[in-house]
Amino acid sequence: MSERLKNNEYMTLKDLPKKTFHLLSYPEQLAIIQRSVLETEGTKGFCEPLTADKVNKEEAQAVHLLLRPDLCGPFASTSLENHYAWRGYLDDNSKEVTKAFKRAIEDNLWDKYIGMCSYEPNWMGELVHAVAVTTAAYSPHSKGILPLSPGDFAPSYNTAVDKCSTNQNVLFIGAFSIKSVSDIWAIGKHLFPKNKLEIIDINGCLSVEAAKHYGIPFIKANGMNSCFSYHSHDTVVTNNLVHALDQNFWSYEPETLNDLRMSLFDEISRITKRCGKIVMVEQPLVRNISDINWPKEAENDSKVIKDQLKSTGFKDVSITPALSFKNRFLSDNFALTGIMRKEDFVVGKKDKSALLITATRS
Repeated sequence: MSERLKNNEYMTLKDLPKKTFHLLSYPEQLAIIQRSVLETEGTKGFCEPLTADKVNKEEAQAVHLLLRPDLCGPFASTSLENHYAWRGYLDDNSKEVTKAFKRAIEDNLWDKYIGMCSYEPNWMGELVHAVAVTTAAYSPHSKGILPLSPGDFAPSYNTAVDKCSTNQNVLFIGAFSIKSVSDIWAIGKHLFPKNKLEIIDINGCLSVEAAKHYGIPFIKANGMNSCFSYHSHDTVVTNNLVHALDQNFWSYEPETLNDLRMSLFDEISRITKRCGKIVMVEQPLVRNISDINWPKEAENDSKVIKDQLKSTGFKDVSITPALSFKNRFLSDNFALTGIMRKEDFVVGKKDKSALLITATRS
């Protein structure tokens, strides 16, 4: 398959044999991701499509550093004339990030790895997420970079699901990119092997194609107002969803997100069967994730989550620090083999702050 990719026989996700994306090398995945988004968005004529043989490890490490949630703006600016407006901020951030920023300018990495001329948030978010997750494999020990995708938290889901269940309806709310869908497929295969898995997402630009590639039913729907009937699902799963509920992409307001989270819990309660279960990996709503007061804020938000879930019809609410794989390579290996070992896990800390939230429908 690698030789055929180099020869551009496989140009996009649609051209790949079914259920093979996760088998590709990281350079091949990056090439498929970029080409697929450019073709679907209709801007492939404005930049040179990425090929696997053009992916450079050092470049990929720089890209990953610059695709952190708080640094995507500076990375995008490297393709514009005013990119030096970020220099002071970056110098205050870290020498490593500043070095990556300079390299992105000199080697035009934004156009090479992203290549979008449109800044439409849905398209941009999907491509950036997929590239960030993939390039994480080149920087497995980057400090302060949060795990981004469902596969990173497979150890958490593993502790919370009944792998002996059969013929149950399992719903995964939210699929941010091709990599997310690939991860969800692996979680379904290894943790819900004899159950029916579905995905819903309000956007799903390329995630729809990824779901087709993996044979997972995908429905474009709002998780806060879905199309499902009452008590239709045995298990509902989410991953880093709450922070994406606010459609105002350029702001972060904990109060607004808290209200939206309540709406999400209401809808999940409506569609979950009696004695059904929710399994969520979510970030607490805190003012500043790097602030010294983060632990106290996170503890307070955990109490709010418990109250919200109980008020919407859930019981046996448990909130604990989420387990994740130590690096992206391990989560991708889980997709291939289904193997996970305790020595490969890390418990959430201040810089990996996700919470594992489980509850049972009353």
